[in-house]
Amino acid sequence: MFEVRVNFFSQFQTKKDIDQLRASISRCLKYRKIDAVASIELTTGKDGKPNNTVHFHYLMGDKENDEHLPREEEKKRRKEIAGFMQKVCERSGFILNKDFKVESRPLWNGKKYFAYFLYFPKNHHCLAKQ
Repeated sequence: MFEVRVNFFSQFQTKKDIDQLRASISRCLKYRKIDAVASIELTTGKDGKPNNTVHFHYLMGDKENDEHLPREEEKKRRKEIAGFMQKVCERSGFILNKDFKVESRPLWNGKKYFAYFLYFPKNHHCLAKQ
């Protein structure tokens, strides 16, 4: 399992704008037959307080197969998914490294992180399965 995170550096004008971008990413994942669980969270600044921006978390991977993928193959897959998420954001008018960035990482214990993600939704402001 792995996580792809999309961080935004500026504020969205409305909640509808956030929902539209998330829906675009969801359609892209669905088109590629990738199951993911998504969360939208408020981003906090260095002071620990919300700074009026958001970031998206996407957890994905087949718990049976991804844990056995060779490291390089998983890295390639993460990079590919992060790449098309970047393209969706760019098509929506965002500029990479100015308005947003995309990161991915393997999960040290995918099952445990997934359980945290699902069972502690108070930490996630909008939780939905793609």
